Amino acid sequence: MASSTQQLFAALHALYHHEDAGVKGQAGKWLEQWQQSVEAWSISDAVLHDPNSGVEAQYFCSQTLRTKVQRDFEELPEAAVPQLRDSLLALLLKYAKSTPATRRQLCLALIALTVHVPAHKWDGGEPIKWLASRIQGQPADLALPCLLELLTLMPQEVHNFKYAVRPERRRQHAIELTSATAHAIDMLTTCLSQPLDARTRAGVLEAFGGWLRLSEGAALGPDGSRLPSHPLVVSALQGLQARGNDPTFHASVEAVCELVWCTVDPQTNQIDGNMMPLIQVLVPSVMQLRPRFAAASAQAAEEEGAETGVRVNNNLAAASRLPEYAEDDEDTAKGIARLFAEVGEAYINLIATAVQEVQAPVEAMLDVAGYPEHSIASICFIFWHKLSKHLSQGWSQSPEPPGPPNGPSGPSDSQGDVAAGERRRRREFFAPAFQRLVTLIRHRVKYPPHAGSWDKETASDFKRQRYEVADTLEDSAAVIGFEQCMSLLVGPLAELSSAVAQGQPFDWAAAEAVLFCVRAIQPHVPDIPGDPPQLMQLLAALPALPRQAPLLQACICYTIARYAGWLGTNIIAASPRDPTTRVSESDRATASASAALLPQLMQLAVEALEVAEASGAAASAILDICAYCGRHLQSCMEPLVALYHRVQRGGVGAHMTPAGDPLVQQQPPPPLAEDDVQLIMQAVCIATCKCLPSAQIPQAAATLLEPVLAAAQAATAQLPPAPSPNPAIPSTSPAQPAAGGAHSLHATHPYLAPLVDRLACLFAYVDQREAVARMLAASWQMLNELFKRCAGDARIIERGCRCLRLGVKGAARAADPLLPSLLEMLALHFKATRHSAFLYILSELAKMFGREPTHVPLLAGITASLLLDACASLRTLQEATANPDLMDDTYLLANRVVSYAPRLLLDPSVMAAPAQPSLANPAAALRPDAALGALLDSATAGVLIQHREACCSVLNFLMRLLQPSLETALPGAQALVHSTFLPRAPLLTQLLLAGAAGALPLARLVEVSQVLSALLQTWGSQAMGWMAASLGMLPDPVVSQADKEQLLGAASAAVSLHASGGGGKSDSTGPERLMEGAIDDFADLCRRNPRAQQAAQKALLPPELAAAIVL
Repeated sequence: MASSTQQLFAALHALYHHEDAGVKGQAGKWLEQWQQSVEAWSISDAVLHDPNSGVEAQYFCSQTLRTKVQRDFEELPEAAVPQLRDSLLALLLKYAKSTPATRRQLCLALIALTVHVPAHKWDGGEPIKWLASRIQGQPADLALPCLLELLTLMPQEVHNFKYAVRPERRRQHAIELTSATAHAIDMLTTCLSQPLDARTRAGVLEAFGGWLRLSEGAALGPDGSRLPSHPLVVSALQGLQARGNDPTFHASVEAVCELVWCTVDPQTNQIDGNMMPLIQVLVPSVMQLRPRFAAASAQAAEEEGAETGVRVNNNLAAASRLPEYAEDDEDTAKGIARLFAEVGEAYINLIATAVQEVQAPVEAMLDVAGYPEHSIASICFIFWHKLSKHLSQGWSQSPEPPGPPNGPSGPSDSQGDVAAGERRRRREFFAPAFQRLVTLIRHRVKYPPHAGSWDKETASDFKRQRYEVADTLEDSAAVIGFEQCMSLLVGPLAELSSAVAQGQPFDWAAAEAVLFCVRAIQPHVPDIPGDPPQLMQLLAALPALPRQAPLLQACICYTIARYAGWLGTNIIAASPRDPTTRVSESDRATASASAALLPQLMQLAVEALEVAEASGAAASAILDICAYCGRHLQSCMEPLVALYHRVQRGGVGAHMTPAGDPLVQQQPPPPLAEDDVQLIMQAVCIATCKCLPSAQIPQAAATLLEPVLAAAQAATAQLPPAPSPNPAIPSTSPAQPAAGGAHSLHATHPYLAPLVDRLACLFAYVDQREAVARMLAASWQMLNELFKRCAGDARIIERGCRCLRLGVKGAARAADPLLPSLLEMLALHFKATRHSAFLYILSELAKMFGREPTHVPLLAGITASLLLDACASLRTLQEATANPDLMDDTYLLANRVVSYAPRLLLDPSVMAAPAQPSLANPAAALRPDAALGALLDSATAGVLIQHREACCSVLNFLMRLLQPSLETALPGAQALVHSTFLPRAPLLTQLLLAGAAGALPLARLVEVSQVLSALLQTWGSQAMGWMAASLGMLPDPVVSQADKEQLLGAASAAVSLHASGGGGKSDSTGPERLMEGAIDDFADLCRRNPRAQQAAQKALLPPELAAAIVL
């Protein structure tokens, strides 16, 4: 032991003092391994008891003991537990006045012991009582800090999942600790009665808040009339008056916030009537802080004015110098703001009743909104959001306001009228507050003069601030209405106009801020055409605004995009679908004005494309104008088509255009990013489909296709020749590099993939199936050549497949004539590349054509053939892990086939039919269960794959395969599934339990439990036998016999529920939920520490799988 101790000291010295980083790293690894050893218990204890040990050794050994008790408690014999408990307590008292870090680790070790050891084993009492009885007999300077830290940490650690305990014990410990709350409160009250310094008093209040949070208010008892005089409550409220650096203030804030939430139901915010006496003390005490907060706000405004050179109101400056508030800092203001916000949010139901007594909390929230520093002002935003929701949709949850049951209109009024009238009254009551809120926060979105010098992080923070303000403005508009909110927001424009008239320079940032705010409230614009008129005036004024600032140009374009839908609504209102609908003259005038404005706004956006900083916003504006107003853009179509052809030379097209091209010199393309080029393409496609008659769309689409296809063909022609004359030669792994450097094509030809994306854009946004089918046919040769030449470049193949998939989806049934050629191409290129994206396209075709009898034989042969080829590359977990995308898309295809077209996979008569040799395997026929068997073999081998999407696809396929509804969709399918599945089911059950025990992430437990539930539903007691056999492999120290029986009991109950038809997926008592809870407990049990998890995996995993899983 002496030599081990010396090794420990040497490693610690190297870790903390050696100059060589490599030596430090080796020492750290050795210490980490040493902490997991059994001897770490005794050596750590001995070092801590040694009076000559150093501070570094003391801290490390206290941390080691804490870790050992938390994670390795099972290593100790039961007889050693009392000795460990006494030793830890002695060490805690020894280090009571030593370094706080060491004391905290020892406290955590004792708390961990309370988690493992049930209450009845603490000499027949509660752990808290046991600890208190032994600590309180010590001198006060030793006892108080130890007891206080224990009481502070205990409620914080109750939900710590680092403790290696069984799930049932974890729940029992939480119950034990909650039941001890009253005793803990009594102990804190006793501590409070002693002479305490400010820091210790703050510790008492911090612990008080923790126990309140744990007990959800039950700590103080049900008698609310006695609570205001409780010493801890009185001390917390008194602590709010602390000044300067007194830590009592912040601890009091935490405690009072917890007291506030103890008076309401945290889920519904309904007030507990028994707590009204406490509420009547809490709210006035918090509201008394308003003058103090106002002084802090004034002081912050004065400091901000000094930094920016802005003069501050004399009254505010005087308030900031009040002597009683001179020591308050920003943290104090933040604490007060949090108190105001917690009161407002907790009592939101009461505040929403709109009675005069709620004015004080609302005014306090406005005080917070007006604080100069945004991080503090934004504390109130959640309150305003909740209040807005209550006033617009949730007021009926609140108590009814006082008054006679029958209002002035008499008892004949409907309940709906009463509700509408009450909602209107409440909104009118709060309208002044929301109006003031708008004026208080609207300036926070304005760019300051020094914005250009910001670093990336500062600019990101300001962007987030602007969006937070925008959300609150939207909440305000929901209450006061769009028109009134907009009037408040555009007020600075009048000031700006007056300043410019007086010869002052145009403040672009002020105009930009107004437009940004107006954009934010767009969701509440009225449905009435032309309402409000000032919005039309604002939009009409946009072309006249100075545009020297790129940020202003961008904001103008975003504003156009935001209100394009409103303009479209105005125009549509004058052309109703029902010819008998009467259109008013005002609606006609509004429609005419809106239609006349569209070309101006379109031209404004097109001009903004020339500004690099605004080009993205301009492209978005053009897209939204076309999307919402496309039917009314006949006059703009020629310029739009010209713009379409012009932007083809932008983005990556700029690199494809020959140098010295005279067309580029005459009409240079705008400085667009490739994404913006595709936005313009989308806009023109949408406008074309909306403006032109249906018969003309195919020809127009062909015109749009021509430059895109020509550029893609030219880029494809620059590629090296296809590496093999026979693309049907299979490769052994997905997208293997081919000869001629195909693996580097994406790097050597970086413009090819974006050009293919442009083609995909046409397929996606030309909204006519016949037109898309023709474009797909015209592009067929280019795509086929692309797949041949890029067979070894996975990224380009991915983009090409995406393009093909969008073409197939856009053409839909119009692609019927292309189906044989398409299926042949998919089969050949998949066999050549093993790229999973081809399987995804096949899944779309199966979904689309899989139920048509004429296509079933061909689709079934291709599907089975490709699934067999894919599964041949997924025979082991290592292969699946190396090819997760192939795993994912293979089972996505299988899942879609089972869901939408089960005949393609599960109909023996179809599968036994001869497959076309040019499309599928050379064999004349496939066994009916060949593809299904291969899928189940690969699923069994790869069900524990760590890739999230791939694992979920496998598990979802297994669940879908076992659904009883499959027999209804395809009679006879269930027999084939059961006969193929049954031989593999025992091993699959074992692997699923291994996944729950730690081989899969916790996020997969729901899917694992659902598959196990499906197995139980299908095979009942036989599946229970598989589970019992798998559980029998687990050693009892890892999973006790009682734990195994508990899981099997849940499985038995699930079988009974399935048999009786009880419960369902959404039923909390259904078999799936039952199994989900049981598997959660089983997983928690097996994962309680690394040793248990490793032992469970060793028992459940076959050797070949255990080697492939890294825990």
